[in-house]
Amino acid sequence: MKKNLIILSFICLFIVWGCASAPPPPKFSTPEQIQSKIPQEIKSSPSGKLVAIVGMENKSIFKAENLWDVASDLLTTRLVEIGYFRTVNWQRVKNDFDPVSLKTSSLVSTPEQLMNVRERLSADYFLGGAITFYDVTQSGDVSAISKTKTITTTVRVDLWLQDAGTGEYMSAASGNGKAQQEFRGGLLGGTIGTWDANVANKAMTLAIDDALIKLLKRYQERPIYETPSMPPPQGGTPSEPITITRKSNKWAIIVGIGQFADPAINTLNYTDDDAEAIYKYLINPNFGNFHRDQVFLMLNSKATTFEIKNVIDLISRHAEPEDTVFIFVSTHGSPGSTDYDVEGVGYIVTYDTRLHSLYATAFAMSDLVKAVQNRIKAGTVVTVMDTCYSAEAIRGTLYAPRGSKDLLVETETGDIPQEMIRQKLDTGGLGVSSATIKALSSGTGRIFITSSQSNEKSWESDHLRHGFFTYYLLDSLKKKGGKVSVQEAFDYLKQEVPKAVMKEKGKPQNPEIGMGDVRGDVFLNVTPK
Repeated sequence: MKKNLIILSFICLFIVWGCASAPPPPKFSTPEQIQSKIPQEIKSSPSGKLVAIVGMENKSIFKAENLWDVASDLLTTRLVEIGYFRTVNWQRVKNDFDPVSLKTSSLVSTPEQLMNVRERLSADYFLGGAITFYDVTQSGDVSAISKTKTITTTVRVDLWLQDAGTGEYMSAASGNGKAQQEFRGGLLGGTIGTWDANVANKAMTLAIDDALIKLLKRYQERPIYETPSMPPPQGGTPSEPITITRKSNKWAIIVGIGQFADPAINTLNYTDDDAEAIYKYLINPNFGNFHRDQVFLMLNSKATTFEIKNVIDLISRHAEPEDTVFIFVSTHGSPGSTDYDVEGVGYIVTYDTRLHSLYATAFAMSDLVKAVQNRIKAGTVVTVMDTCYSAEAIRGTLYAPRGSKDLLVETETGDIPQEMIRQKLDTGGLGVSSATIKALSSGTGRIFITSSQSNEKSWESDHLRHGFFTYYLLDSLKKKGGKVSVQEAFDYLKQEVPKAVMKEKGKPQNPEIGMGDVRGDVFLNVTPK
């Protein structure tokens, strides 16, 4: 009997100890190292674009006041860790904009808001989305001698990436995440732990990570609409004429070249970005409203002298007198002077231009003049050049200020003496000459706009990540819901570009315009009758 009492006492003590003892730490099944999921191709090819998080709307039935803020903060952290985009600090966004817009993800839901946020943050893209599912469930097993409990947090998010300049959605994706807390307690139960919001945040991080990687891969794989490669005929076989089905009476040629086959020619940072932004503006039905099939985007290696002339020829054979043609070029240029070339008009530097053979490889400005005046039969032709012509930006020379679109041109008989370079800098001749402006804008319905005067450079901005001229050109064309004439856009350029360039570069840059016999205002977003 006494022996049984002793055994029973030990059992009671063990039970009391089991009920009163602190539970063991919960076991978290969420992996700590999420970064290993990032595909190498995404990590190894950063885009350099600046992205601003513009909010995460909570559309789930789980109502937590700050869930949108937590999700946006986690999204910013993951974006920085991945490193594919540069990222605006989330706290700055919260400080600059009202929380209602951020928690409803409506900060950039209208063109006016888009423009305002872009100007204040200088972002290339906006990233936002919604929490579409957020659920916390509990399961477990309780008996006389053990207790287990599992708390599962499941999250689903949708993300979208939007071009800050045009409003176009560049990519979108959904992602799922799940995190579990596992508790194992003492005998006969007892309190062994509750839901931990910090652990649940890992489910949110997993969902964001899943969606973000899908979004970035789709962004990388998105189609870039460029002019199809059209190699010159070989072996004396005549090529078949290129044909196109006419779908609109508006046409455009968009050229952006920052990379060049000749290593002696300086690269440019944002010319291809400029061209892409102009392209997106033109094909956006809310702005330019050009038919995509009649807007020819030519970037870098696609923008050879042959390719550009081929597209001009294509448009020349299809454009009719009631049509509008828009030509935009962003690249280097050579000086329009007889010091450098016998024609004295200058050259557009194309991808395959060879510095020692401009006549044979570059696109002569005189050829563009002839095409605009005579070859293209459209009633209205608007030509915009974001280039300049100077003599100091070749690699290795003393005159190579960062951000300018100058090109040192060497003649086919030898290098230009340094004293001639200095004389050019002192006396002008950097921009498009007045004679070229007059030639390109002469005739009925011809407008020519250049980014700087003949004695000035055209500059790129590391802050804006565009050429100053193109950035403010797009900014002006999007005002008033896109109902802005070319003439009004130039007035805005004339006002804003000099101020911005002087503030960032301390240099003058004043756009110029030439107009032929133009009757009334010209609107790019209006289809000619």
